[in-house]
This record gives sequence, C-alpha cells and structure tokens, in this order.
Amino acid sequence: MKRHLKEERTGSITELARFSVIILCLLCSNSAYSQIPINGFCNLNSYPSFTGYTQLTTYDLNNDSYPDILLYSPNSSSIIIAEGKENFEFTDYKIVNVPYYLSNLIPLGEESAYSMDYVFTSRKSRTAGIFNIPLSGDFNPIAEIEFDSFPENIGAADINKDGYSEYLISGSGFNGLSVLFFKDDELTEIKININQSYSEAVFAEVSNDGYPDIIAFNLFSNSIDIFYNDGTGNFELIRQINPGANVESIQSVKIDNDEYIDIVYTAGNSFKILYGDFRSAFDSSLVINTQYNPHKYIIADFNSDSDNDIAYVDTTYGLLSVIFGKEKNQFYDEVLYLKKKGIINLNLLSSYTSAGLALLNYHGAISTISKLSSLVDEMDIVPVLEASVISTFDYGNDGVPDYSYIDNFSNSINFLINSPNGIPSSFYSEIISGEHNSIKVNDVYSFKKTFYAFSPGDKILEAIKFDFKSGEIESHQLYAPGSIEDIEIYKSKKVERIYLAYQRNNYLRFGEYNYKNSEYVLREYATIDSNVVAANIFSSTEPILNYWKTTGDSLQSIEVKITSRGINYTEKGKIVIIPDYSINFLTQFSSNQKNPISFALFNSDTQFFGIVSDESMFNITKPIGYRYDFVSNKSNLLYSEGKKQFVNQNAFLYIWRDGYFNELEINDFGNDLILTRLFDAKQVMDFIVQEFTSENNYLIYSQQSEGFLSLQRLK
Repeated sequence: MKRHLKEERTGSITELARFSVIILCLLCSNSAYSQIPINGFCNLNSYPSFTGYTQLTTYDLNNDSYPDILLYSPNSSSIIIAEGKENFEFTDYKIVNVPYYLSNLIPLGEESAYSMDYVFTSRKSRTAGIFNIPLSGDFNPIAEIEFDSFPENIGAADINKDGYSEYLISGSGFNGLSVLFFKDDELTEIKININQSYSEAVFAEVSNDGYPDIIAFNLFSNSIDIFYNDGTGNFELIRQINPGANVESIQSVKIDNDEYIDIVYTAGNSFKILYGDFRSAFDSSLVINTQYNPHKYIIADFNSDSDNDIAYVDTTYGLLSVIFGKEKNQFYDEVLYLKKKGIINLNLLSSYTSAGLALLNYHGAISTISKLSSLVDEMDIVPVLEASVISTFDYGNDGVPDYSYIDNFSNSINFLINSPNGIPSSFYSEIISGEHNSIKVNDVYSFKKTFYAFSPGDKILEAIKFDFKSGEIESHQLYAPGSIEDIEIYKSKKVERIYLAYQRNNYLRFGEYNYKNSEYVLREYATIDSNVVAANIFSSTEPILNYWKTTGDSLQSIEVKITSRGINYTEKGKIVIIPDYSINFLTQFSSNQKNPISFALFNSDTQFFGIVSDESMFNITKPIGYRYDFVSNKSNLLYSEGKKQFVNQNAFLYIWRDGYFNELEINDFGNDLILTRLFDAKQVMDFIVQEFTSENNYLIYSQQSEGFLSLQRLK
C-alpha cells in the first residue's frame, strides 16, 4: 500500500499541531519462517591453523568415547592427529610422517585401543593400502597395491560376512570399480565394470538380504548404477537410475529412520532423496532446493529430535548451511549457519549423546559446531553470518532474554529464542528491505512483538510486527519527513505509539506514529529547535526530549517535556565548544521513572569527559585520557534503581582504534569517570550487555571479521 506524503506547515514552537498526516508507507503481510528447532546446536569453537592440510576426517581413535581429528593432504607426506576431549574440544596433537601423499584416508576401527588401522588412496602414486599407527605415533605399513589408473575414493564394509572389511575404490580418473580383499597380509583386487568411470561409489545394503551392495554414479552413462552382492563378493549390475542431472556427490543413509537404505545425492543447487523400500525400487523421491551449491555434506541428527538433518558447505562462498528435518519426510527451511573464508572440508563429530560438525579451511584452521549444554564464561554463537546490529527481547515474557539481530549477508532480521537456562532453542528469520544499525522492540505482548529497525541520519524506519505463535508477519516501511535522530516506544496494550525525533532543514522536530487499522499515521508536532547536534528521547507517560545545540561559542543542554498542554523547555547548562569535539554517547535513564537523568559522553583531541544532569544538577566530570576512537552510538548504559541518584552507573565502551572493551564507571555524585580496560576484540560492529541471572551478566558482541555472536561473562 502506498500513500502520498502530505507535509505539515510549521506552527508555533509552543503549540501542538492539530492535525495528522499519513506518511508514505509500504505494507507487506505474509508468513515468516516457521519456528526451526535448533535445540542448542549453536556452539562454535575455533582452533589453531595447521597450514598445508586440506583433508579432514574424524574418528574415536583411542576408544575414549570422544572423536579425534585427522588432517592430511594430497600435497603433504604427513598426518596430524588431534586428540578429542569432552564437549568436542581438541587439545594435544601429534604429527605422523608417512611415505605417501594421501588423497583419501579412513580409520577402520577394527583394532584395540593400542593402535589403529587405516586404509588410504594416493592418486599421485596410483596406490591404495593399509597401514597402522600405534599410540607411540610411528608409521607401520601393512599392505599396498598399485593401479594403472588414479584411485580417489574409499569405502569399507564386510561384504562376505567373514568378520573383516573389504574396500571399494572409485574415482573420476579410475578404471571402473575395484573391490580389495585383505588376506595373508596382501591386498587382492576384483574389478567391476571396467572401462567405465565412477566419480562416486558407496557400499549400501539395498537388496535387503543382509549383504552390502554398491551404489555408484557412472560419468559415462550419467546414471546411478546399483550392483547387487551375491554374498561371496561378486557384484552384478542390476539397475540404472537416471538422476536427471549430473550427480556431484552420493551417500546412502536411512534418512527417514525406517529399516530401508535411502539414496541421497546432490545435483547443482539441490539434494535429491530416493527413498528405499522392500522392493528396492526407489520410486518415492524428494527434491530439496538449496540457496547454494552443496559441495560437501553430512547427514545426522544435530538437534537431537530423532529426525535426520542435512548440513552442507559451499566451498566457493565459504558457507555452512543446515536443513533440519521434520517427521514424515519433511524438512524446515534451510538456515545459513556460518560464513568463513575458505571452508573446504566438512565432517561429522559424533558422540554417544550428540552429533556435531568439524570444518576445515584452506589455511588449515579447524572449527567445530556442537550443542551448547550450559552458559560458560566465553562462547561464540551461531547461526549467524554477518551480524551488524544486536538487541534482546523477551519471548513469552518469561524473564529469559532472547536475541534479535540483523544479518547483513542474508539481509534479514533473525531471532534466537532461548530456553529457561539461556541456551538458544529456536530460530526465526525474516527478510528486511533496508540497512539499519539500531533495533528497538515493543515487548508488551507475550508472543506478538514489534521490532523497529532504523539508522540515525536516515529517513527509513522499518516496523516488523511478528507473531511468534502463528508465524504471521506484517512489515511496514515508514519514510520519515526528515533525518531520524532517535525513536522511542510508548509501551501499552491499549495503544501502539512511536515517538520520533528528526531533523529537517537544520531544525529538530518531534512527532509520533500511531498504529490503527494496519496503518501507521504520523502526527507531527511543531518545530522544537535549530542547530541541534544530538538528541535523545526518554519515553515515560509523556515523552521527554533531551538535546544539545550550538549557541555562539557554547554547547547548550536542553530538556523538553511534550504534553497535551504544550511544550515546556528547561535549560540544564552549557559548556564552551571544544575544538573538534564529538558527542559519542547520549542517553537518559531514571531511578524513579519520573525525573530522567541525562548522560552525555564528549570526545575531543585533548579531552574525554562526561556530563550528568537532571532537573537540579549539571555535573561535568573530570577529563580522562585523550581522544578515543569509539564506534558511534554503540555504547550501552546499565543502571540499577536505588535511593541515591547514582548507584552502579556503568557504561561499556568499545574503542575501535585499539580494539578493546572498557567499563566506564560514573561515581555516586556524577562528577567523575573511571575507565577500566576489560578485554580485546577486533573490529566490533555492535554490542549489548544483558543480564541472564543475578550472577550472569554477559557482554554480547559481533565482529566485522567474524560474523557470529560472541558472549563474554562480566566478572
């Protein structure tokens, strides 16, 4: 819906305008993302880089119930083994030199806790083989076999029920398929379908007779070939399935948790699932379209709801995405989880209690994503790609804070709903139209919330009305009649009202939006003042506007109370203009919800100080330090109610130039500042301070180089 803008004529400075205008408003109403149960699958950890390693696999190598990580590369003749600990953490590692350049490597898991056997392929030397690594870390060769073509992929299964694994070799440059048998310390080969090229091949029991069969993608015929096993290791091609596209990767898994093996393969920007049945007909299928190309993927139950999920990475963009499963062969909308430059590999982390993911980038850096069981002192949270603006709200009004944030990469506003112990349990997302650096929330109703996104200095205010129960969403783009200085929300179940301070033609003006009949109507008030450099709204029963303006060689602080009877001005004080000054922080708060206290933070080349004022006080704090390079309008003020005017008044400031957070304490009299360095963090985009319990206050922030959310508990 579009309506033309009608501009009000400026009236008396002390009189309210007596008419309303409807601003230009674009309304969209639709259903948003449904609630996606991530159930704590959000804990991101990162580990040091092992340069030169491009392949990653995981396995419990020492039988201690924790998965370990192996790193190797076709261009390196060594293996790194990182020992896994509780909660998918990795500490000790060792380097094992091997006489091969490994293309593929899998642990066999058939030996004791004192050693582990591995089967490998080496495309460079056109060999496959088996070796052993005891806990001492020395390489011990067992057997190898050479080919006249180039092996790449390996599969392992006991195909004849003799208690030992056989190995399936395939590759786009390999002649047909080979099954390797290990007997009397030697590897022997049986060729299958020579003069064909199979880029992918897996063992899978599809004939329902208890013996592993073979599923392979034939590059020459562009078909999925199914070979039945007769129980002795002989395989016969019995079916070819036309996939309708070039298959890039293929897996066999019971994705719907029934007794039959399903076939999952990727083709372009999609997954296709061929569901198995008692006839092995694979007549039933499902296509899942994806936003990006699934170059590597893992199928497992990541959110512990007994339904299998799909995680994939697009190595071109360095993106990880997760598609959570529902019951009855359905899936939720995919969730973009993480963006890290150079992701090249993905593997499963599995324990008795949960499944996680291990990722590797081309610098050899390892990242893991797993379930978060409790809040710890430091943690990184996903799904987030490029968080720019962070806020909190209260889903269900249960007293547990929840996250809202704008993701610049997906151009969306996202929501993470926390469980009672503060662990993210559900995810919602909605596309937005503008770029914003501030979010304010109308939190009156339990499950119907309105999020207002804007940027000071711009003219667009976006209102997103979200019903978390029904999933219905109503989105409005409101075009203010000037550059927005600040907005504030009058919170009431009877009326929805937004106060607006904005500048037009060097004049500060004030207005309010009222929501009626699915429209926002702007009521403009008269001009407030000219030459205003910073303004802030304090919302109470009637709005109070605090601002600073230039007057000659001075800066003047003024408070305006806007009532139904008129506009009342109170001058609080003035200071001489400091050369090259900036007001980095301007806010108001109140201990008794009647008389707001104003706090302004000034920054110049020579001084850094604050000004604290109310109706009876105008205190200039002692200057400290030198000019600080703050992130504009990114500071947050905590306060607690008490009898004194100033009790535990603390601001948390981030200094961009030096890359660290500070705690800024205001003393009880409002005339002194104490700046205490907290911890380092590079290129912070936004941050908030949130209390989860009386003993758990967290500083939550996002960084430009690392788009996820980071949490640091304040001691």
